[in-house]
Amino acid sequence: MAESYGFEMDHLLPCIPILLREKALLWCRNNKRDWVSWEDFVSDLKSFYLPPGLELELEEQIQNSVQVATESAAEYATRLQTLMRRYGQMSNSARLTRLYQNMRPEYRRYMKRTEFANVPGLLRLAREYEQLVAQEKPPAVKETKQTARKPETSFNRKPAKPVEPAPVEIFEYNWRECCWRCRQKGHTREQCTNQAVKFCRRCGKLDVYSRDCCPYPGNAARTGTRSQNRPVTSQGAPPQGKNTAPTNPEPQAGTSSQQH
Repeated sequence: MAESYGFEMDHLLPCIPILLREKALLWCRNNKRDWVSWEDFVSDLKSFYLPPGLELELEEQIQNSVQVATESAAEYATRLQTLMRRYGQMSNSARLTRLYQNMRPEYRRYMKRTEFANVPGLLRLAREYEQLVAQEKPPAVKETKQTARKPETSFNRKPAKPVEPAPVEIFEYNWRECCWRCRQKGHTREQCTNQAVKFCRRCGKLDVYSRDCCPYPGNAARTGTRSQNRPVTSQGAPPQGKNTAPTNPEPQAGTSSQQH
């Protein structure tokens, strides 16, 4: 209140009963006649409510509270300032000196005591040092645990996983729908830009020409040759009987957009 409204500390003594409750209010009413200044009130308050030896314990904690290796400068300053505020008997200069002296040696080598006059200045220099350390630090590499492998024997050998066969694509050839150059669907021979494939254009069998796989019925008669193991009639064509296999239907000339 004194800092917020600009009052003197001694002028706050009449306001103390307003701030206290229950037992603390009774204690204030019983002892307020002995208080002449604010320091008298603080002294009686500490001696009545604080345990004996607390100030000495806080003083020792302040002296021994040094910055640890995993603690940043901001975290260290917050922790030590809290102890010094509870102690309440240190000047601003003494608090600043204690903050500097309890820092790690590498911080004190980077900055001197004469380079800052308050806590924000001290923390600004400390952050600059931490940024330099972070830039010089090499990137972290993830470490992987390497366990010693036991020699493989017939007792600890793991069974081999069965290899699944690759799926086989079922392709049904249709001479009316497939290209007579690459054997693929979706275009004609005149529109084809794929690599030419050797196959029978009538049944789709690969690595064989049409004349060797499915020749026209009249080719043998016109050329004066006979098909192997097939008799030829007087008209030059093989007979169509029960023991002969029917020939594949042939596209008529002019009925298909593709040319054989």
